[in-house]
Amino acid sequence: MSNNTVARTPDEGTTCLYASKRCTNPRATKRNGQLHQFCETHRRKANFSQRQLDQKRHLQQELARLQQSSTPVSIPPQFANTPLDDNGELDLSDEEIELLLEMVSAQQQ
Repeated sequence: MSNNTVARTPDEGTTCLYASKRCTNPRATKRNGQLHQFCETHRRKANFSQRQLDQKRHLQQELARLQQSSTPVSIPPQFANTPLDDNGELDLSDEEIELLLEMVSAQQQ
């Protein structure tokens, strides 16, 4: 036996090949009669984890797409030249603040 070959027990070809810890459960059988890599328990666990990862990836891609496609907010002309005070802050009236909040909430929807 070469140094790269791992000694296998006779039933290792039919037992679960789950990598994190040794599992002695039999490998699940595919519809075509071949063996899956994992037992039914570890297949369910792996499939569940894969679905979660796929959902997370899909949500991240959707969020990135929405951020790229968001249209810029147009500022009404009466507020376009609102001056800044000496501290670089806007001195907004209650009406201006209310309009700004409406614009922001409309963009988020």
